[in-house]
Amino acid sequence: MERNWDVIRDVLIEVESLTDEQRQDFVYAASADADSVVRTKAKHALLLFDVGFLSGHIADYLEDGRHLMLHGPDVGRSRAIGDFA
Repeated sequence: MERNWDVIRDVLIEVESLTDEQRQDFVYAASADADSVVRTKAKHALLLFDVGFLSGHIADYLEDGRHLMLHGPDVGRSRAIGDFA
């Protein structure tokens, strides 16, 4: 995958602007049925996660692709984790 630094910057700005509550419910999904802009952002967010710039967890077990669920400030109480546990 070719890295697009504009998309990487947009993802970092987007994540930084989220409140703690919003971050708990935020998901980057690289679903096949998503439009190309959403898939591109998700792929770059996953890349940032893989190298440690974003915290969260991967939900590979979902049928429609790889998803990154961001962690809130209290990881143990994150609704993103609870919804898929």
